[in-house]
Amino acid sequence: MQRKTKGILLVVLPIPTLFFVMVVYAIVSFFLSSVAETSDSSVGLVVSQISSILLGLIGVAAVVGILIGIPVGIYLLATEDKAAATKK
Repeated sequence: MQRKTKGILLVVLPIPTLFFVMVVYAIVSFFLSSVAETSDSSVGLVVSQISSILLGLIGVAAVVGILIGIPVGIYLLATEDKAAATKK
């Protein structure tokens, strides 16, 4: 993967990932709360907690990606590759 492609991915990817996690969390929470009300099973509660934990971890990774990935992506876009610079 080229340096510019990595830079663009690091700048663009964290924000849609965070948005996606929030949307999926809202949908899963709504769906599982409606299913949990209709059944007396504790399986729905366990699935809800596991999905909340997984989506929370992905959300934390997205926030870290915003804080670290965007500056690194800008750096990769602003600087040239050393091999390309020596060929000139």
